[in-house]
Amino acid sequence: TRNWSNPKYMSFLYAQFIRKDLSSAPAVIVKKPQKRNHPEVNFEEITDNRDLIGKKSEEYALNWEKNRLIGLGYSKLAEEIDDRRNRPTYGYDFLSFNAPGDERYIEVKSIGRDGKEGAFRFFLSGNELTVSNLSNHSKNYYFYLVQYGKDGEPCNLYVKHAQDLYTNSEMSPCAYVVRFDLEEPA
Repeated sequence: TRNWSNPKYMSFLYAQFIRKDLSSAPAVIVKKPQKRNHPEVNFEEITDNRDLIGKKSEEYALNWEKNRLIGLGYSKLAEEIDDRRNRPTYGYDFLSFNAPGDERYIEVKSIGRDGKEGAFRFFLSGNELTVSNLSNHSKNYYFYLVQYGKDGEPCNLYVKHAQDLYTNSEMSPCAYVVRFDLEEPA
């Protein structure tokens, strides 16, 4: 036993004094993995559901923002929030205000847990990322993160400054744009 490695010696001690029935390793059956199931996906239904969740989140966030401004004593500004949801080139959903004359750019995102790890996630377009990093927007660009309850309704809203979120999160690409020219052979 003098030349045994520490793990080998510990295994020996464990087998001798704790589990005397470990004279051989337990039998394990090895099988080929099951073939992957390739279920049909109704993309139209998925898209419709995501659209519904997105619209609910935006309405929830808009009401929250109006109440925020009213609570700050800016009732008139609450009526002046510019809805830019149908103009995606702006790179945010609502143009609101921090105070009179101080614009606030709001991008609403529905958040959900990312699989087993439990981290929250949302998807960000390239345009939203670009606009949020512009020098004239970055100081006042906010994400309004809407969380849903078990009943399928919005239950929480978290306001996060874009730059703070980028600093304290992990970002990775999830889509690519493939651009090319086609030329007919001469």
